[in-house]
Amino acid sequence: MSQPSGSPRIPRAFQRARRHKFLAIWLTMLCALATGCASTSKPPSAKDSAKGSAADGRLFDPIDHPLGYSTSAMSRSAVLPLGEVPYDNMVLPLVSPDGRFIATQTGVAPTWETALAEAAAQVPQATRVEIYGLDRREPIEPRERMPAALLASLSEPALLGRSCDEEGFLVESPREDGSRWIGKASWENGTITWLVTGSDVNAFAALGPDGRLAWSRRPVGAERFDLVFRQGEREIVIAGEHGDWLHPVWSGRGDLLFALNLQDGALHMCMATATSEMTFHQSVRRVLIAAAGATLHTAYQTLNGQTTMAGAGASVPAQLVFFHPASRRMAVWRPFADASERIAAMGPGSIAALVDQPGTAMVSTTSNLMRQNLKPPHAQILLVAGTQIVRPTSATSWPYILLRPGEGRVGVMAMRLLTRDEATNSAARAR
Repeated sequence: MSQPSGSPRIPRAFQRARRHKFLAIWLTMLCALATGCASTSKPPSAKDSAKGSAADGRLFDPIDHPLGYSTSAMSRSAVLPLGEVPYDNMVLPLVSPDGRFIATQTGVAPTWETALAEAAAQVPQATRVEIYGLDRREPIEPRERMPAALLASLSEPALLGRSCDEEGFLVESPREDGSRWIGKASWENGTITWLVTGSDVNAFAALGPDGRLAWSRRPVGAERFDLVFRQGEREIVIAGEHGDWLHPVWSGRGDLLFALNLQDGALHMCMATATSEMTFHQSVRRVLIAAAGATLHTAYQTLNGQTTMAGAGASVPAQLVFFHPASRRMAVWRPFADASERIAAMGPGSIAALVDQPGTAMVSTTSNLMRQNLKPPHAQILLVAGTQIVRPTSATSWPYILLRPGEGRVGVMAMRLLTRDEATNSAARAR
């Protein structure tokens, strides 16, 4: 092509150098995106009544690209595709502690009033909860691995909970009279054992160690949620007279319980010893995470995508990973740490995270799953490209499950971290 009139002439040597530089950049990008595509859309933040929300307020937006995964010469992980399961584009599936089962909410997503246990909640007649089995056999050829198999569908309308143990997972059932029950469904066949019934609205439950259970409760027609925790037949209530107690989470260390407290638009994260009402009030620690404008939806998004397993984390410091509604990224709160280290922020654009060691976390964005150092947060390495939400399991050879949300489907992969030698050999083979 001829040079445009008046344009400076670029030496051929410089043109070749520029083409070579562009080719190197293009090859690097190709290596990083070898077998799949990653979403470039930004995750909406927690819904805030003062600032509004993006789209329909979901933290996890569906991805418009085909299911796949990416590899990179810089990767420090290995992945094992296990198939995919349907979901309702709203609630991410739950993975069993051993990594063999996955429970997913399918069909028509419930209304936000139903998800938030508000007065206008409806019975989710078009919403289903299904259980799938994952083929974890090894060593077998990839073509021999069976797709995720439907094992059971729950016998009545219910919402998928956010907590599980080795026996089953929690579900919530809005009833015709406005009440809401909490049940535990079996991983094997979906049989529901009702844990909390009656005429109240019971929501946001979490299983804890040694058979403990915690949840939010209010009478039908009342405005405030109390906090309730139970061990055996003993039930203790922390009144929500000055604000709502929401989304309790057991720390995994005995009686320590986290919960959100919403009062007049301010949202606090709290932790206390849950053995009695007096002990709770005397031991409570709190941190302000939203000064104004927070709603029930803000609280929901703060812990959306973070699931709990009874007894998990017993050997690590008391901590809670959450989506910070003010800084719009993932963070971890450690109430007993030094003041300068009590809250550690994760990378910009992060939407989910798992603290796998005291000083590191696996951090999800809409582009990558990274391993991040929590003290210098800029120090990170790529694990897997694409939106990947990581779940821990007790499996020894492939201890993590990755969930990749797409439009109406969630891709499922097992993952393990590579040793230094394995990572070096993997990088050499990639080159």
